Amino acid sequence: PPSESLTQQRQVERAAAEIYREATGGAATTNDRARLRREDHVAYLARVFKADRPLPKGFTSLNAGRPWLCYWSAHGLYLLGAIDSIVAENPGDASAMVSFLGRCQHESGGFGGSPGQLPHLATTYAAVSALVTLGTDEALAVIDRPKLLGFLLSMCQSRERGGGMTMHDGGEVDVRGCYCALCVCYMLGMPEGRLVVEASDMGRFIGRCQGHEGGIGGEPGNEGHGGYTFCAYGALALAEACGWLPGGTGMVDRGLLASWLRRQQGNVEGGMRGRTNKLVDGCYSFWCGGLGRLLAGTGEAGGEAVTSAQGATQTQRGVVENAALADAVRRWCGNTDDQYA
Repeated sequence: PPSESLTQQRQVERAAAEIYREATGGAATTNDRARLRREDHVAYLARVFKADRPLPKGFTSLNAGRPWLCYWSAHGLYLLGAIDSIVAENPGDASAMVSFLGRCQHESGGFGGSPGQLPHLATTYAAVSALVTLGTDEALAVIDRPKLLGFLLSMCQSRERGGGMTMHDGGEVDVRGCYCALCVCYMLGMPEGRLVVEASDMGRFIGRCQGHEGGIGGEPGNEGHGGYTFCAYGALALAEACGWLPGGTGMVDRGLLASWLRRQQGNVEGGMRGRTNKLVDGCYSFWCGGLGRLLAGTGEAGGEAVTSAQGATQTQRGVVENAALADAVRRWCGNTDDQYA
C-alpha cells in the first residue's frame, strides 16, 4: 500500500489539478500567463540592480548574502538581454555595484556576505559571478586572484579528513563548496582548479554522497536533494570538462541518478521537486531542470542509454519533460503584482 506521505502528495496533486483547471478555464499553454513577461521582469531586476534605490525592509534578512542580490539582478538582466541598456542608462549603478563587491572582499581572499564579514564560498561564487557578468575592466580588476586561490585551497579537506570543502572557516562541509569553488576557477580561467580538486579529494567525496535512490545529498549519508545534486554533478562535469578530473562524472551512478531525477517532476504541475514525495516549486525547478541538461551534456546526449549499477536503464533524452517544466515556470512562478517580494 502507498505510504502516508505518498497518499498526502496525491491528495495535494488532485487539489492542485482542480485549481489549475479553474485558473486557466481548461486552456492549454497559450493563455497570457503562460508567456514570459520580459518587460515586467526587466523592470523588477532593474530596481534591485540600481544602487540609488533602497530595497524594502523585507530584504534585511539577506544582509549576510548581499552579493547574491548583485548576482541575481545582474545575471537576470543579462539573460533577458537587458544588462547593456540598463548600464548605459546609468553607468554609475554598475560602478557602485563593483565598488560594493570590492568592499566585500576579505583581506585574506574570498568574499563575504557584506563588508567586514568572513569570506564564504557561496558569496564568493555570487560576487565573482556578478563581476564577471558585468565584465568590465573595472569589475575584473577588483578580484585578488592569488589571495582568492589561497582562500579556496584553505577550504579543502584532505582525504584523511573525509574530503570535500568547508563553506567558510570552521563551517560545514558539503558539495556546494565543490561547485562554488570550481565555478570560480573556471570563470576566472584559473588552471589551479586542478589543485582544488586534488586537495579536497573531490571525486571520491561526491561519489560517497550519492544515496540509494540515486540523488546526491550534501554530505555522505544525507538524503538526495535537488540543489545539492545539481552542485555535486555540476562540479564533476566541470572538473571533467576542464581536464581536472578525467572521467569525473563516472564517480556517481549516472543511470540511477537519471532515474531519481525523472521521479522529481510533478505529474500535475510539470515543475520539479527537490526531494522524494515533496511538493514542486520554482527553486527546485531550476536545480533539477539544470541537472537534466547536465546529464544530457556529459556523454548521454542523443538518447544514448545508460545502465546503472543496479540495472536501471535510462534514456537521457526525456529525463526531464522540458516543455512541461518551462510552462510550469512561466505560468505559476511569476508574481502578478508590482512589488519586490
